[in-house]
Amino acid sequence: MKNCIRIFLFGGTLLLMACTEEFDIPDPSQVEAIHQQTYQLFKTDLDSAMILADSSLALALESEVPLEVANSYYIKGYIFKKKDDLAQAFIMYLNAAKVLDVLTAENAEKMNCDVLLNIGETLRKFYRYDEAIHSYEVGFSLETIDDACKQKLHYNKGLALKNQGNLTEAMESLKQSANIANSIQDISRVLKSFNLLGLVHKDAGHYPEARAYYQFIIDHPKASTKYRSMAYQNMAVSYLEENQSPIAKQYLIVL
Repeated sequence: MKNCIRIFLFGGTLLLMACTEEFDIPDPSQVEAIHQQTYQLFKTDLDSAMILADSSLALALESEVPLEVANSYYIKGYIFKKKDDLAQAFIMYLNAAKVLDVLTAENAEKMNCDVLLNIGETLRKFYRYDEAIHSYEVGFSLETIDDACKQKLHYNKGLALKNQGNLTEAMESLKQSANIANSIQDISRVLKSFNLLGLVHKDAGHYPEARAYYQFIIDHPKASTKYRSMAYQNMAVSYLEENQSPIAKQYLIVL
């Protein structure tokens, strides 16, 4: 077996290989060190960041440590997303999501909440709702998760469930999102959760319930113009769907 030092070009093309006689599995700390170098290039040089990301993924695959493999795929996906190549970002995030299935509980706890949120967001945009929901559920297993992250996970899970057509579970997830947001006194996220809850109830044909959420937003003294405008518009739509145009017009006039 041979121990090889590799330098990669963009896209993973092999540029140089120097080999000795003995093979050593790469230390995961080597992969993490490359990750840290990659992070520093996110704002200044995405092409160089991608070269490092290719190298870290190759080493991570050799090290056979699922946590580092998942992180490496995530980093490549993030770079593709920053370069507006959502198709490639989707592939990388999907690969990362698949690796999450084999992470031990201990390693799963080390996954950053933002990593899982980004993976889920991209998967959802490509209609891979089951994988997106799985990413959010992995987040709930993190022992170090704080309430702010837990709220975001519930909100995004609710959004994915809504997109999937699973409205009952979407309501439950969004109620948890709103409750957590209220407990940490994040009014903006309470109103955001209520707006989406209204849309889910509207989709389910529960118009009175939907309008109750919209009215709460309209009446809230700390509601921003953005959320109040959305509530007025959604209120109008709910009446239009029930063929109550005169009432709908009253809300549209406000806009």
